[in-house]
Amino acid sequence: MMHNNTVVVNGESLEIKKNYPFRIGLTSDLQTGCQYGLAPKTYTDKDGVLHTVDLNNGQKQLLKDWNKFADECNENKINYLWIPGDLIGGQNPIERGKYMMDIDLTTQVNMAVQLIEDFVKKVPSIKEVWIWRGTPYHGSRDMSIEESVSDKLNNRGVKSKYHSEYSFITLEYNNRQKHIFITHPAADASLYPEAAIGRNLRLYQEKMAQGKLPPIHMEIRAHKHEFTEVHKASIRGLQLPCWQFFVPYDQAMKNFAHYQPDIGGVILMFDDKLRTQTWHFVYENYIEPERFLKINGTGVTKARLSKK
Repeated sequence: MMHNNTVVVNGESLEIKKNYPFRIGLTSDLQTGCQYGLAPKTYTDKDGVLHTVDLNNGQKQLLKDWNKFADECNENKINYLWIPGDLIGGQNPIERGKYMMDIDLTTQVNMAVQLIEDFVKKVPSIKEVWIWRGTPYHGSRDMSIEESVSDKLNNRGVKSKYHSEYSFITLEYNNRQKHIFITHPAADASLYPEAAIGRNLRLYQEKMAQGKLPPIHMEIRAHKHEFTEVHKASIRGLQLPCWQFFVPYDQAMKNFAHYQPDIGGVILMFDDKLRTQTWHFVYENYIEPERFLKINGTGVTKARLSKK
């Protein structure tokens, strides 16, 4: 006997109008300058010479999705764009510049500036761009690449602020407050990324109870190239996606599936009671077509078994 366990529920449409005083776009890990990272169509090098980029197919898809995310931010009239680090790919010193388009840091900074400037032009509601420092490996140990990007954005008429390694941010509206901690680095987990985020939140609450840290309602991190959100009763953790498709370096190849990225960005919406909605925009992963091989057989030979 066949049993049909399918249940169909018919919903009714209900329109609810809300006021969202804070609408924040979040994006990170652009990895500009890497052959597998986001890149603009044009940029100026360290000598001020204008270049047109011959984007590979993966970069074309990334740029298309970058513009899609800008359209989402424009539709929802975000008023801030937050970028916690790794705006450029850097020089990749371990592998001596392998996988990079151009190892000159000034050139890569100019590429990142061009991308962000183009983004802001598409989203005129953005009041300011806030930037935090990323991984020194993807930049310079002697100076903050992200600060240079922020300075150049200001010079080009885009309001920007650099906030160093981390920040505690307080949103205030109608006598309510929402406290947020943001930084680039993220803890690792051997298997489940949710475990690392949950551990961070638990440890933070422990130190908060001891009076060693101020209260927060949300922790935002980047670096891991994947979108994850963890909710607890009074706190939530948010891990941001990236703008770089898979890079086949040795460590990544050892854990091939684990290192497949989430590509995209996040919009945080805070209503008039400062309740939080997280809208994530994760786009299709790109795998290079030449990685797929096919062997066509020309025929089938049947084996003949001898009878004894």
